[in-house]
Amino acid sequence: MKSVKPIAITATMLLLVIPLTFAEEETSCSLSNLGNCIRTKLFEGILAVLNAPTIPLLSAVKTLLTTSAVIESFKPIWQIIVYILSIFYGLLLLYSGIKFIISGYSPEQREFAKEWMMNIIIMIVFVQSSYFLYSILNDLASNISIGVIGMINPDFFLATATDSGSMGVTLILQIPYIAMLLISVIMLAVRYLLVSAGIFLFPIALFLYFIPFLRGYGKFLMNIIFLCMFLPFFQSIILLAGSLISELPVFSTFKTLILAAIFLIINVIFYWAMYYIVTSSAHGISNSTAGKATVHLHQTVTNVKKYIQKHKSSDDESDVVNMNL
Repeated sequence: MKSVKPIAITATMLLLVIPLTFAEEETSCSLSNLGNCIRTKLFEGILAVLNAPTIPLLSAVKTLLTTSAVIESFKPIWQIIVYILSIFYGLLLLYSGIKFIISGYSPEQREFAKEWMMNIIIMIVFVQSSYFLYSILNDLASNISIGVIGMINPDFFLATATDSGSMGVTLILQIPYIAMLLISVIMLAVRYLLVSAGIFLFPIALFLYFIPFLRGYGKFLMNIIFLCMFLPFFQSIILLAGSLISELPVFSTFKTLILAAIFLIINVIFYWAMYYIVTSSAHGISNSTAGKATVHLHQTVTNVKKYIQKHKSSDDESDVVNMNL
C-alpha cells in the first residue's frame, strides 16, 4: 500500500499540471477541454476531406491567372505570317504612291494619299516588331495579375468552419464551389491557349487595322487578344474584393457561398466579355466598307442561285409538257 500511494499522488499531480501547462495553447487537448478538442479535430478532418479536391484546382487557377503565356513555341508560325505579310508591303506602298501622283491638285486626295502612306509605314514598323511588343504586353499582364494575387490570403480559397452552422453551409455548398472551380480552370485554360496562339494573330490584326476598309477585322482580332491577355487582372481584382468581404464578421459563416459566387461571377464575366466583343465587332464589320461589300456579294450570289433554280424548274416543266405532247 505504501508503494501505491506515491504513484497515485504522482498521477494526481500530473493530471493537475498538464491542463495548466497547455492552457495557453488553444489547439492542445486536455481533460478540461476534451469536448471542444473532439469537435475541433472532427471539423479539421471533415475540412481536410472537403479541401482535398479543391487544392489541385486552386493550384491550376493560380497558375493560369499568373503565368505568362508561352509564345516561344509559336514563333516559327509568327515568322511565316510576317514573311507572307511583308509581300504586300511593296504593293501597298506602290498603291499609295500612284494615288499620290494621280491626285493632281485635289487637296483631299493628296491628303488621303499621304495618310495612307503614313499608315503603311507605321504598319510595317508594328508588324515587324509585333513579336517583341506582344511579349512585353504578355509579361505586363502576368506581372500585374501576380501583384494582385499576392495580396490575397492563400487560406481564403480553402473551406473553413468555426461552428456547426458554418460547417453545414460548407457541406452544402462545397460541391457547387468545386464545380465553379472546374469551370474556371477550363475557361482559363482556353484563355491561356488563345493568348499563346495570339502571337501569330497579332501581326495579322495590326496589318488589317492600318488598312482603312479592313480596320473592322483588325479591331475584332485585337479586342479578342487584349481581352484574353488582361482578363486575369480583372478576375484577380474580383478575387481580392471577395477575400476582403469574407473577412467581415457578418460574412464569415458564408465563406463557401462567397467563394462559389466569386468564381461564378468570374466565369460569367469571361463569357459576357467574349460575347460582347464578338457581337460588337461583328456589327462594326457589317457596317464597314468591306462588310457591306461582303453582304452585297452574298446577296448577289443568293439572287443568282435563285434565278438559276427558277429557270431550271421552268425548263423542267416545259420539258415535261413537250414530252406529254
